[in-house]
Amino acid sequence: MARYTEEFVFDGNQEQLEVQVQNYMDQEGFKLTNYKGEDVFKKGYGILTGPEYLKVEYFEGTVVLGAWIKFALLPGIFLGEMGITGGFGAIPKKKLKKRVTRIIDIIQEV
Repeated sequence: MARYTEEFVFDGNQEQLEVQVQNYMDQEGFKLTNYKGEDVFKKGYGILTGPEYLKVEYFEGTVVLGAWIKFALLPGIFLGEMGITGGFGAIPKKKLKKRVTRIIDIIQEV
């Protein structure tokens, strides 16, 4: 159960992409935070479900997108990370996968 990661060739305007991604994440209720030294978008606190994370990194000519959910054993007790594929945790993964698809669309539109 690893993080989803995908790399995209990007030759558009990075500043415009950053603004559009930030606006979309704000609309979806995600907050920019630091998680283990990484700047990521996070939604949820894991009381009843694992929090969702999205990470968008910008490099010259490339955008790297990452997504994962923290796996909760008990409320507030986490064992690890899950990507957006597989049957376990299908409902939260499906929601996160839709968000990943939308960010991919934004990357391709800019």
